[in-house]
Amino acid sequence: MIINDFSFNEEDIIGTGGFSIVYKGINVKNNNLVAIKVDKKKKYNKKESLIYDLLENEKNIAKKINYFEDEDSSFLIMPLYYTSCEKIFKKNKNSFNEKDILMIGIQILQQLNYLHKNYLIHQDVKPDNFIFDKDNNKFKLIDFGLCKKYMRDEKHIKFEKNKSRCGTIRFMSINCHSKFLLSRRDDLISLSYSLIYLNLKMLPWKNIKLEKDKSDAIHKKVKNLKKEFGNSLREFHLLSPLYLLYKYSTNLKFNSNPDYSFLIKGFYNYLKMNGMRYDGNWNWLILEDQL
Repeated sequence: MIINDFSFNEEDIIGTGGFSIVYKGINVKNNNLVAIKVDKKKKYNKKESLIYDLLENEKNIAKKINYFEDEDSSFLIMPLYYTSCEKIFKKNKNSFNEKDILMIGIQILQQLNYLHKNYLIHQDVKPDNFIFDKDNNKFKLIDFGLCKKYMRDEKHIKFEKNKSRCGTIRFMSINCHSKFLLSRRDDLISLSYSLIYLNLKMLPWKNIKLEKDKSDAIHKKVKNLKKEFGNSLREFHLLSPLYLLYKYSTNLKFNSNPDYSFLIKGFYNYLKMNGMRYDGNWNWLILEDQL
């Protein structure tokens, strides 16, 4: 299939989401490989495209190449980044060592800080959305289709209940399970679950399946497991910066302005105190090159 200057084979699927399919494609003008995100509903790709435009001056944020629509679908064209954090983890659960996890944490915290400074929250922070860019040797946050503004008319939005849940059940905050309106704290809570998942190589609620006809019951079960987990967190012997991130983010108020510098400094200090450096030398990449 050829759309404008880009072509793809409908069998070359590299990812799927609730509203879209991502294909491996090629720019026919220069033969560069690209990722083509096709959205039948149009609105999510369109929103994501606008957000990439808003964030384009931040060098560590993922980039878009183009966006266009036809009668049936929208097409978001992006560079074909190397792979996602989740795919690396699924291939080998021992891929990420302590230093890798902390470097990922620093990079995603920096990007969330930038996103939040632009009055946006992500609402679906998870390892599947941490994509590795080999060109600058960093993980980048992607998939901004669920993003929303948390500031209106220069004022923080007001807390509300009975809202629709959004995001991924494994990594969503207890606030989201409870159908509370989300804010900056919830992105940080989802990041803490993501990094804890890489650290422990599991989450106690990982294999609970979401059935459409039993949605509320499943959310209640996972919510209770997350509460129990939070109450017994010290028993899991987490990396101390991850423990700090979890405790800090879950104690934030709805309209709190998180101290990203404080959290990032905690990650850096742990690396230094334990004889490690934020140097971009990835254990998972070394293991992959040895295969």
